[in-house]
Amino acid sequence: MAFNTNNPFDFMNNFNQYDPQAMIRQMQAAFGGYKIPNVDMEALAKSQQKNMEALMKANEAAVAGTQELLKRQAELFQEALKEAGEAAQSMSTGSDPQEAAAKQVELVQAAVEKALKNSTEISEMVTKTQSDVAETVNIRVAEGLKEVKDVVANLK
Repeated sequence: MAFNTNNPFDFMNNFNQYDPQAMIRQMQAAFGGYKIPNVDMEALAKSQQKNMEALMKANEAAVAGTQELLKRQAELFQEALKEAGEAAQSMSTGSDPQEAAAKQVELVQAAVEKALKNSTEISEMVTKTQSDVAETVNIRVAEGLKEVKDVVANLK
């Protein structure tokens, strides 16, 4: 019996199979026969190629950010398990009820502060990834609009 060795969480595996150049060649072959007067089909194809490249760059940024996030969450989980074990061990050594109650309050306060810090860190990681992706897309949209404007100007 053979086992599937593909890791479903390896997002880059899906993108490695994607060839934007092949897609551009297919589009050129499909639309190459259409001759629209005063329209530079070569410029149109180059623009589409730039769009695909920007999309790939945005996807790579999203995947990299997601991988970073998953790695950090795993690290935080390991830290939490270690700290929980240490807390349980420290609670089992004391016999005085007042001392135990004070220790519990101290542990809960430290846990809440750490959880807030970790939540902020995770939120900042997500925000950075979203900003990186949005910046890539926004730059390409602005470039694409300029390219369309130039094509329209050449139609006159």
